[in-house]
Amino acid sequence: MRLTVAVICSLVAVQLWVTLLAGELKVGYYDDKCSGVEDVVKSHVIKAIILNRGNGAALVRLIFHDCFVRGCDGSVLLDASGVNPRPEKVAPVSIGLEGFDILEEIKADLERRCPGVDLATVARFMPAFVGKLRPVSALDNTYYRNNLDKVVNFNSDWQLLTQDETRGHVHEYADNAALWDHDFAASLLKLSKLPMPAGSKGEIRNKCSSINHRYRGMKLILMVAFQAMSLISISTASLQYNFYGSSCPNAEQTISNVVYGLIDADPSMAPALLRLHFHDCFVMGCDASILLDPTKANGSPEKTAIPLRGYDAVNKIKAAVEAVCPGKVSCADILAFAARDSVAKSGGFVYPVPSGRRDGNVSSAFSVFSSIPSPFFDADELVQSFAAKGLTVDDLVALSGAHSIGTAHCSGFKNRLYPTVDASLDASYAAAPPPTTACPVSPATLGNQYFKNALAGRVLFTSDAALLAGRNDTAEKVRENAGDLTAWMARFAASMVKMGGIEVLTGARGEVRSAARGVRRHGSPVIIAWAIVFFSIFASSEAQLQVGYYNYTCPRAEDLVRNVVRAAILRDPGNGPGLVRLFFHDCFVRGCDASVLLDAVPGSNATVEKMSQANNPSLRGFAVIDRAKRVLERRCRGTVSCADIVAFAARDACGIMGGIDFAVPSGRRDGAVSAESDVLNNLPPPFFNATQLVAGFAAKNLTADDMVVLSGAHSFGRSHCSAFSFRLYPQVAPDMDAAYAAQLRARCPPPAAPPATGRRDRVVDLDPVTKLVLDNQYYKNIQRGEVLFTSDATLVSQSDTAALVDLYARNRKLWASRFAAAMVKMGNLDVLTGSQGEIRKFCNRVLARAVQTEVEKDMVISNWSQLDSAVSTQMTATGF
Repeated sequence: MRLTVAVICSLVAVQLWVTLLAGELKVGYYDDKCSGVEDVVKSHVIKAIILNRGNGAALVRLIFHDCFVRGCDGSVLLDASGVNPRPEKVAPVSIGLEGFDILEEIKADLERRCPGVDLATVARFMPAFVGKLRPVSALDNTYYRNNLDKVVNFNSDWQLLTQDETRGHVHEYADNAALWDHDFAASLLKLSKLPMPAGSKGEIRNKCSSINHRYRGMKLILMVAFQAMSLISISTASLQYNFYGSSCPNAEQTISNVVYGLIDADPSMAPALLRLHFHDCFVMGCDASILLDPTKANGSPEKTAIPLRGYDAVNKIKAAVEAVCPGKVSCADILAFAARDSVAKSGGFVYPVPSGRRDGNVSSAFSVFSSIPSPFFDADELVQSFAAKGLTVDDLVALSGAHSIGTAHCSGFKNRLYPTVDASLDASYAAAPPPTTACPVSPATLGNQYFKNALAGRVLFTSDAALLAGRNDTAEKVRENAGDLTAWMARFAASMVKMGGIEVLTGARGEVRSAARGVRRHGSPVIIAWAIVFFSIFASSEAQLQVGYYNYTCPRAEDLVRNVVRAAILRDPGNGPGLVRLFFHDCFVRGCDASVLLDAVPGSNATVEKMSQANNPSLRGFAVIDRAKRVLERRCRGTVSCADIVAFAARDACGIMGGIDFAVPSGRRDGAVSAESDVLNNLPPPFFNATQLVAGFAAKNLTADDMVVLSGAHSFGRSHCSAFSFRLYPQVAPDMDAAYAAQLRARCPPPAAPPATGRRDRVVDLDPVTKLVLDNQYYKNIQRGEVLFTSDATLVSQSDTAALVDLYARNRKLWASRFAAAMVKMGNLDVLTGSQGEIRKFCNRVLARAVQTEVEKDMVISNWSQLDSAVSTQMTATGF
């Protein structure tokens, strides 16, 4: 009798259907590759059993343990290593396994005869020979007779008699040895077809106890398992596997070599590189913006927000790749590859990474805080944060497993220790010396220990413990991952690939940096540098504005304004949206002439723009402009207009809080007229519908697209409750999400009738998701019914504007580029140039010679008629 059995020693499980479909297992597989393989194996097995007949049973048991764990892949043979200190053979259930030395002896003999022979063949034939060598009681049906006589050792043995079906088989095999021989062989063959490597999958080990690959641990190729999932993320982004196969064939190997060396020298580099990739992808997409250094143009890139490690490591990797293939491999792809290699080195499993990303040239520190999930988040907040990036609950929980490696600062979890210990934290763990490792068990090994720690209450962050509290779906997935290392590996790999496809730049978008930390010199840190400059020059030709207007008269003018703006926003982030709104309110009333900055003339009854209900008290940024003006007057007296300062400051606020930087044409001069009556006649109110908005913008030579694009400024900043309370009371507007309305009602009480004197008008964030970031979240909020103003919600009431909302909700970079262009276009409204207007010394008042002429003249002819008081109440804040 010949028993064809399972594979014991080959590597890397793949899906069973792939193996069977390919038909790569067959009898006589090595007849033309290494003749005599079966005879060599047979001779060693006979020798081993003659020396100790127990070796026969040991070899059969080895096959069972191997195939039932990870498929017939030889993983049961692997020794412990630094990367994988707990392989299968050290598990309690594997205690007593023998026969490892027999396999090594056979393998060594076969390697001498046929180097690289598949050890699957070794294991395939050994149990067959065991079956042939049973002249006395050995491998036969005696077991079944013993079972009926209740002479068996294990509970699992006599349990076979407790069910009718299994009891019938025991009687059948006890009475018929030939039938059992036949069925045993068939079942062993069936066992051998459990998921296993074949053909090009896996490797041929030199030694059965250790893999050849430098990962030195369990290697799990999951291409088929998650490629379909990852294609969902990467198909539209045009990423592809082996992207550098022709342009830089050694790219991935070069990166791997450097990464392995770095981690060998400092194991903490593995979690550092993994975290870099996560932070890069979650903030502005996987575009290597996390790597950009501060510059004069952008003093607050992402890396200035949260301290991270690994930057020097990435620079070393980039230098090595540039030495092999200059200008070919993007820093964004390097981060993705380095994260993959860090997983391989610390977790013992590897996965393919699609590539073809290009590097971005925009980086904003303010984008970080609204994009990176906080360690203090609860489960719902985590789910929402990941959903905003197109990631599921499964992705959230799987990727959280990265907390099984690395360390944490005490400040990240001190809230769980003091003043009282968090109830979900294990008491002994909390009382131990300050726990700074993310995973108290095997902190250098990436595995599913994190999930076991979570179940034991031994995790650091609120966000870790939250996965088990408040949501059944996250808690269930924690338990699933804790119980199945291989399943978690598959999910983690799939989620890493999916995360690596977030908002990537491909094709002609972005660039390939020559160095990791800086953009190419030819492309300034702007989203659409050349396109916007060209457009702005074209749009401003009649107005005689030009980019770089102060290059000779005040060369550092724009830098000086940017420094003031940056300091103001760091001091109070509300200054960012305030400056953008100030620019809009200036340009839409009398043109971009800084008339919104003027104070009323002492002794005059005339009222100015800043006193309008649309501006007072909600309009901000005046002090920032005054500060910038003082700095410029000290450096370049009487040179830079307040109107240009307002335009520069708005641009800088966009860059700092949204990463949207662009060239601003300048040369505006300051107006000498400001009238409160002009404000409500020109600014679109928050209760306008789409038709009225389009008409209002058309009056300023701005298109419907400009209107929808510029409305995106409502992704940051705040509004007074009085500006939208009519959408909450007495009934909630039908286009507002009910849950969102309930939150707003809790913040904004019903308006008093009549209005209460001195009653505080509370403020609410315009964007409930990314309140401090200028981004396209606003358009997603519209689609969910989570916007404040009628003028926001109405954008989906008409097909043309609704289509634009949908477009910008799906494409942040397209919106950002068009927003920049629209800001430049708006900045040309009715500007004063040449001999028109003046250059004020103080932005809040006109030059003395102009006061008695233009201001008073304008006050006389304005003839402003009062609006209805009810309407005026609603105008406390405009929709823009």
